[in-house]
Amino acid sequence: LFVTNFEGEHNAFYEQDAGGFFSEVSHIRGLADMLVDQDGDADEVCAAFVNGFLRSADYEEAFVVIDQWKQSYPHDPRPHFANGKVQDYLSNWPVAEREYRDALAKQPDHYPSAYSLARLLLSNNHPVDALPLFTLCSRVEYNAAPLIGMAKCLRQTGDNATARECLMNVLARSAEHRALSFQRLHEQEEGNSAEVELGNLELAAGNYQVALEHFNRAFIANPRDLEVRY
Repeated sequence: LFVTNFEGEHNAFYEQDAGGFFSEVSHIRGLADMLVDQDGDADEVCAAFVNGFLRSADYEEAFVVIDQWKQSYPHDPRPHFANGKVQDYLSNWPVAEREYRDALAKQPDHYPSAYSLARLLLSNNHPVDALPLFTLCSRVEYNAAPLIGMAKCLRQTGDNATARECLMNVLARSAEHRALSFQRLHEQEEGNSAEVELGNLELAAGNYQVALEHFNRAFIANPRDLEVRY
C-alpha cells in the first residue's frame, strides 16, 4: 500500500519538477525504488529518508514522504512527530502542537512527542500543562532532559524546592548521560541548562553570589548563551 501511494505521489512531484517548481527528485525516486525491495519494512525506510531530508533541509521532499507515511501507516506516531519537528523549526507552532498531540493520541508513551509538546507548551508560558508531559518522559532510563524541563515548570509555578531536587539529580549524572538524554528525545542541549536553572533559582532567592557561580559554569559550557551572558 505504501509503495502504491508513494509512487503516485512521486509522479505528481516529478511532474511539478518538470515545470520548474522543484529542482531535485532523485532522492524521492530512489526511495520509491528502495521501498519495493523492503518486504514490509517501508515504515523504517521512510523514517530514515525523512531524517536524511530534514538534516539537509529538504523540507518539500520530507513533506512528500511524511504525507504518504501517514496515509499508509495510520497507527504510527512517527510521521506526526517528524512533521511536528519540521513545523516547530519553521515556527508554525499551532501545527507543530497538533502534530505532537496526534502522535500521542496514537501512542501515549511516545516520549519524543511528549517532550517536544511539553517544550513547546513551556515556551508559550503554559508550565502547568507542560509539567505532566515532562513527568511522563522522566520514566525513561536517560531522563536528565525531562528532569530539567520539570524543574523549569516547577520554578515557574513556585515549587522551588522540588525544582532544586530535580536539578541536583541532573548534575549528579555524567555529561554522557545528559547528552544521551537529549539525543534519545531528538533534542540537543546547548551548554548546561541545569546550571542555568539553578542560577535562576538562586537569583530568585536573593543568593546572588551562588547564582553567579552557577551562571559562570553555564557560560563556560556555552559562551553564546545570551540569557547567561546578560
